[in-house]
Order: sequence, then C-alpha cells, then structure tokens
Amino acid sequence: MSGLSFFLAEILAALGLAWAIASYLRPHLEDVLDLVCGTPEATRFWLDFTRLMLLLLPLLSLTLFAHPRDIGFNELAEALRQGLVQILLGLLAALGAVGWNIWRFAKRATPAVRNQSETPTPDLREP
Repeated sequence: MSGLSFFLAEILAALGLAWAIASYLRPHLEDVLDLVCGTPEATRFWLDFTRLMLLLLPLLSLTLFAHPRDIGFNELAEALRQGLVQILLGLLAALGAVGWNIWRFAKRATPAVRNQSETPTPDLREP
C-alpha cells in the first residue's frame, strides 16, 4: 500500500471517528451548553467550536506523528494500530479540553442557574 493511500485512509478514519463522537455528544452537549451559556447564539457557537475541535485535533495529531511510507502487507496491522492510537489520542485531547472548559464555566454558572431556577416557596403555615 502506498504511503499516500494509507495516509488518506487514516484521515478518513479520523474524520469518521470524530464525526461519530460529535454526533453522539451533540444532544447532551447542547443541553449542557444551554444551561451554561444562557443564550442560543452562544450555545450554537460553542457547539460548533466543539465539533471543530473534535475534527481538527485528531487530524493534527495524525499529521504531526505520521511517518508516510510505503507499507507492505505484513506491516499493515502495525501501521493501522499506530494510526488508530494517534487518532484516539487526538480525540482524547479534544474531549479533555472541551470537558475541562465546560466544567470550568459550569462551575462559575451554577450559582446563577440555581438562582434563576429557584422559585419562592409559599409559606403554608397559618398566620
């Protein structure tokens, strides 16, 4: 297998895995971002930013650490393993960065969200 065709296969694998993870996280992430951001515009921005991070970091990891070369059939399994490790490390870094940032902002926004959602409890005691 030529180095170029193998590199293209790795890129397709990275994009496919990133798309699958982004699709899986989308509904849950949108709910969390609605609470944290407060406005639909901010939610859409951070949702799109997250998708881009999930796509770009695995590709960056792959391009930084890939060693394009012609691969023989008996080297194919090891080359696939190395490519998958690079893709998964990129995805893990992207998810970690997104999770850390959401946690940081959610921690700050939690008191404000609680104050907005609290309704006064009627006093049921007799006067």
